Amino acid sequence: MKKIKLIAPIAALLLGISGPASGKLVFNLDFGQDGNYETSWNLALNDTIRADLYVSNVPNPGLISMGFDLVYNLSHLQVASASVASIWELGWVNSTAPEVEAGGGQVSFPPLAGDRILLASVEFTSSAYGMSTLSLYDSDRGGFFDDFVLENGTVLDDDLASGIVLAQVNTPNLIPLPGTLALLAPGLVALLASRSRMKLIDEEKRS
Repeated sequence: MKKIKLIAPIAALLLGISGPASGKLVFNLDFGQDGNYETSWNLALNDTIRADLYVSNVPNPGLISMGFDLVYNLSHLQVASASVASIWELGWVNSTAPEVEAGGGQVSFPPLAGDRILLASVEFTSSAYGMSTLSLYDSDRGGFFDDFVLENGTVLDDDLASGIVLAQVNTPNLIPLPGTLALLAPGLVALLASRSRMKLIDEEKRS
């Protein structure tokens, strides 16, 4: 499956020496397909949410390949499914916890430039209370392989070598535990008794 990853460096060699990148690629997540980008999301325990990964600020002449690692906290989240967007003809995905590795290339389609270009979709299921950070890396963590390559051979992987934080997924525990309720009970009783005494004192003062 990963033999597909050889396409990008070969294409870069055929199209010329890599030049300087024009600006930085911008990556965002859209949770729940509401058309908005989010940097945080609350997810109830055992519920599933779909996160669409987009790239923007892609300069001309456009991308001919892409690839990434989306890393998450395995103790709080599980991957229910993952798929590469259909616009990538040579798409592949490998879900090996705690990351989703994916990539794709363009052969017959025109190169992709501009904003809001869909890369992939991942469904996460909350498996425990707590918070998970979703971080994005290039597929070999700053190694020799080039993932995001323009048609002219320009490589745009630099910002992903050390990883970027995309979002936080939080599963809050909103139900008090029985032990917590037991600890709170005496305080609540004392508070109610105090309020009753204050009410009696006020009534005596008025009479």
